[in-house]
Amino acid sequence: MWATAGSRLRLAHCDVSDAGGNAWYYSVLVSTSDARIDGCRIHDSLGNGLVVNGGRLTVRNSALMDNTWYGLSIEPGVRVDGLYLTLARNLAGVNVGSGATAVLTNTIVAKNTTGVNVVSGASAALSHTLWERQRHRHRGPGQ
Repeated sequence: MWATAGSRLRLAHCDVSDAGGNAWYYSVLVSTSDARIDGCRIHDSLGNGLVVNGGRLTVRNSALMDNTWYGLSIEPGVRVDGLYLTLARNLAGVNVGSGATAVLTNTIVAKNTTGVNVVSGASAALSHTLWERQRHRHRGPGQ
């Protein structure tokens, strides 16, 4: 699914699954500044769940789970405001590109290889976030 520049996107109470692959590396691509996603589950993509590469997105009450790459990928120069999100079992829950901004409130980040990846020049503000505590096994010499 792709919302092109200048279009209007409203997704509510939806389930987007099993998308992405060879030519398409996402389930949902947002390239417009007039976009809102509310109450959706975006999961099991062969690439990224949700990619935002233009404008500004508000996403609320949604789950981005079980995607092969990122649950949410925010491209350079973009802002995403998220409220009540679940980011689970992705390669990374969120990837914030250079010059991008992520503002996430009341978010669950669990069982991702990387919870939040913020590259140089990007910013992420997370408040009231539940982080899964990672337990790492440390091996001593000869083990």
